[in-house]
Amino acid sequence: MKKLFSMLFSVLLLASLAAPAFAVTAVGGEVSEDGVVYDLPYAGIRVTFPQEFAEAEGVVLCTQRGKLVDRDLYAVSFVYYGLSPEEWEEFDELESHKQDLTEEEYERWTSLGMQNAFLPGFLACEDESEVESYKQYSAEVGCPYASVIKLGEADGYMFFYTEDEITKIETLRPQYAEEYRKLAAAMKEAAPKAEFFAPTEPEDPWTGRVLRFETTDLDGNAVRSDELFAEHDITMLNFWATWCEPCKRELRELGDINRRMQEENCAVVGILYDEDDEETIELAKAVLEENGVDYMNLKMPKSLDEAEIAVTRPTSVFVDSSGVIIAPVINGAFVNLYEAGFRELLDGTEPAAADAGADAAEKSSMNAGRGIDYLALVNKLNPLPDGWEDALETVTITNSVGDEVEVEKKAYDAYLALKEDLEENEGIYLELDSARRSVAAQQDIMDRFIEKYGADYAAKTVATPGYSEHHTGLALDLYFKLKDDNGEFTDVYYNEDMVRYPEIWEKIHARLADYGFILRYLEGREHITGYGYEPWHIRYIDSPEIAKEIAEAGITLEEYLGAATNALEKIDLGKSEIYTEEDLRAASVQVLCKFASFEGCELHNLRYAGDESCTEENLKWMNELNEDGNYTQAAQFLMNFHSPKEQVGVWEADREYTDYGWWLARGEGSGWEVVTQGYG
Repeated sequence: MKKLFSMLFSVLLLASLAAPAFAVTAVGGEVSEDGVVYDLPYAGIRVTFPQEFAEAEGVVLCTQRGKLVDRDLYAVSFVYYGLSPEEWEEFDELESHKQDLTEEEYERWTSLGMQNAFLPGFLACEDESEVESYKQYSAEVGCPYASVIKLGEADGYMFFYTEDEITKIETLRPQYAEEYRKLAAAMKEAAPKAEFFAPTEPEDPWTGRVLRFETTDLDGNAVRSDELFAEHDITMLNFWATWCEPCKRELRELGDINRRMQEENCAVVGILYDEDDEETIELAKAVLEENGVDYMNLKMPKSLDEAEIAVTRPTSVFVDSSGVIIAPVINGAFVNLYEAGFRELLDGTEPAAADAGADAAEKSSMNAGRGIDYLALVNKLNPLPDGWEDALETVTITNSVGDEVEVEKKAYDAYLALKEDLEENEGIYLELDSARRSVAAQQDIMDRFIEKYGADYAAKTVATPGYSEHHTGLALDLYFKLKDDNGEFTDVYYNEDMVRYPEIWEKIHARLADYGFILRYLEGREHITGYGYEPWHIRYIDSPEIAKEIAEAGITLEEYLGAATNALEKIDLGKSEIYTEEDLRAASVQVLCKFASFEGCELHNLRYAGDESCTEENLKWMNELNEDGNYTQAAQFLMNFHSPKEQVGVWEADREYTDYGWWLARGEGSGWEVVTQGYG
């Protein structure tokens, strides 16, 4: 029974052990005369960090995460909060009742919560290949390690010190950014002196406890837990919220699981862990109806809220007919494990192969004759159409560097024709770098980011599953090979190398339309697509005629389909004695590219804040936020926008955000980049 659930259990150690003699709030560590001692049994490490930690102004939070989901790795993370002890106390107090915050309190809580950055961490494993695999995976999902250093071995385990390439230091105020750098350096110096031992599994604080509550369903009908659980051998409680995108994405599959498990006398029951007002309840009903959910959904019982059983959303809990929790709590969206969990708890078996074959045959029959819309628009605002992945027919090939690439069949046939044409007539040897990435794979990336960094940071960092054009199988990223005089080939694979051959890309682009392809992300159209110019990213639309029309007009797919809004019309560049209009327009485009990921938000205006913001002090601040920036110029823009009527991500529902700040900087010979954003 523990086979499946042992992979899921992790612990967040939040013991505050501050000593009166020091200003630091040592969360997860014990202050001693030598510094701060972290005893980390779930990763097999005991390490002492020096007095800099005990004397710090900010807060170091240690998260003992234990064994990672689906991997034979044990991990420990550290997060630095650039907050004074008073601010930390205020943040902790607001966090304790965040469901009941006023608008002003919510803004304060959000502002304080953003003042954090990731410190180095530790990994432990028995097989070093697990670390190599995880390094590669982390790079692929946009969270690469800057370094992974082997520290030693003990009890059959190997131990590693890790530094993330993405630290979020840019979110810190200058004095705390400097302290962060000192603490990170101190950790690196102390890490080799750590003690190592075999990791242990943390104790499970929930299994064996009995859940008892009284509440109502979403229609106001009274529900008692003892009567509810007695109806089934096993019930899975799924805690969710209307603002939680991972929660909503798994609802349809949860409905299917519930219907299948009814035959085994098991059930799924939803618990809406959200606001308790009429508007939220009606919204929840609409979301459930839209996803075909027919299982019972309850309002969050006060007793469970106070017990903090659902520290994240979604959270799933298995109980027996008496209400006893019979497996570790599942924090996060792991829909692929729910049915397996039911069956393991019942009798340790998986669904019968015959049933799986019948399902596959039924699905094949359902998809017979179905097709896909080759002009479908999938971008930051438009999701993959329903049923797309079921109807998609793909092929998988291996490219010249040994990577497997999956691509839609007709798009691949067209690519082969394009490739042959370019080889015969231009001497250009094309290769496929990447094409299709499934929604499930993107969801896995999102889930892991939520597990590691929290939902807010994940929402800002990871492309929302279902909203990537690569899901279609029609988006192809290219690279090419160069042939020397001896007939030997060299792969031109990396972006920084490929951009050095504009004449080659010009020849490639000139032939795209003949085979039904378009260049997807055009230079000068970043404010419409939300992405910078990518000469290697092409899109198959299955119509040479339409492709030629788009190419000749020099427009994007959004513009051809009438789905583009000209955000440039809402920009006030003002007057500047420092920058030209072209300089400011280029900076504003970078802001608009970032704003394109603000799901559901409506831009009202964007304006240059004026030359008075372009001070040496602010430029110094930009360089402190990004030590590798080497910036020589800085600029600020202010934005007014309105959030969607339903809460999405970090944005409060149906609110006008005014004077939302964007800070940009650039160095000699380089373009503008957004360094930081927000209030304060």
